[in-house]
Amino acid sequence: LAKRAADGLYAHTRTSVTRLEAFANCPFRHFVTYGLRPIPRREFEVARNETGTFYHRAMEGYTKASSGLPAWPNLTREENDRVMDGVLEPLREEWANTPLSDNAMLQATGEACCRIARGAAWNYAVQTKRGAFRTGESEARFGPGEAVPPIKLTLADGRVCWVEGRIDRIDYFEEDGDKWLRVVDYKSGGTTLEPSRMYG
Repeated sequence: LAKRAADGLYAHTRTSVTRLEAFANCPFRHFVTYGLRPIPRREFEVARNETGTFYHRAMEGYTKASSGLPAWPNLTREENDRVMDGVLEPLREEWANTPLSDNAMLQATGEACCRIARGAAWNYAVQTKRGAFRTGESEARFGPGEAVPPIKLTLADGRVCWVEGRIDRIDYFEEDGDKWLRVVDYKSGGTTLEPSRMYG
């Protein structure tokens, strides 16, 4: 290094035994550590809420795509996977500009998400084929100005609180003039179903 560059990097009047030993062992490593002083790059990790959003988008797209197929839900696993792959293709193209394409490990994470999405779509088709419920709405919002009104809660002090949100899927079944609804909430985390809490 030129003297001017060295003074800019190492303009010190004090040093340590550790730094002197580092220089003696490997001048280049000393240059990188104490001269360039790099900042370790934080490893990108896929957050759970990001994968949850991905699964919701995938299932919403699959629900819309499958609703236009006369043979659905009576498809083979391979046919069903192709439907989901058509939905996943634009989502995967979005990864090209995100850290999910940075390295092999993150690419493998993305592929694992796709496998889970295919499995969820297949389970959805199998459940539909075995039952009488059919999907009526997907990603249905409820709240002010929406097709479904908000939920009104009256608090202990008399004040009113309006609850708004989005329902992942609403299935329906009609029999003898009665219409039954089934609300489906997709979960990608480790939520455990507690049957006792379903009875009210």
